[in-house]
Formats: sequence, C-alpha cells, structure tokens
Amino acid sequence: MGVASKSINRKGKFTVSPAHGYWFLSLRDRTEYSFRTEPPTNLTVSVRPSRIGIYVDCDKGLVSFYNVEAKILIYTFTGSFPDTIHPFFSPCTNKSGQNEAPLVICPVAATE
Repeated sequence: MGVASKSINRKGKFTVSPAHGYWFLSLRDRTEYSFRTEPPTNLTVSVRPSRIGIYVDCDKGLVSFYNVEAKILIYTFTGSFPDTIHPFFSPCTNKSGQNEAPLVICPVAATE
C-alpha cells in the first residue's frame, strides 16, 4: 500500500520504487516490511500493526506510514512528486494463494 504517481506505467512489468512513481510499503513473512526504495529498506517489527495510516505532505514531499494503534511512525519517504499522486493498493496473494488479511480502507476525520 502507498501512493503512486498519475503517470505510472500500468501495463507489463514495472519496478515499484520512488524513481518510477511509487512510494510503497509491502509486508513479507508476516513481520517484515519492505519499503520499495533503491536498494530496498527492510524493517522487522515485533508486533504486526492491524491498521496502518498513510500521511502525505505534498508541499514537503513526504509520505509517512504509521502504526495507527500504537501511534508510532514506521517509515517516511522523502522526495518530490512530479505530478498528481493517488492511493495505491495491491493485496497480492501469499504462497498458498490466499491474501494474508483482508484489506479494509477506513475513513479518517479531517483535522484543522
């Protein structure tokens, strides 16, 4: 999950990284998160969050991922966005062919 540039390649093979318009987090082996940087940034967590928040600050070029329940920052991408960005979700399948957990998109109350 993360955000993607409006101009990303949507057909065929593509590389998921900020250089290619993706600011993305993926889960591997239930406890290891991979941030699609070049080279990849891996982070092992002791407790897997059940809710992850994504905060985007377009003016500062930040995409931050948070453990919502624990109110802990997991990772922040820094850079700039060449054009409009959109939410990006990919609930890929695991080795047994089933999703790891359901993907539920929750509303967030706006703050001033």
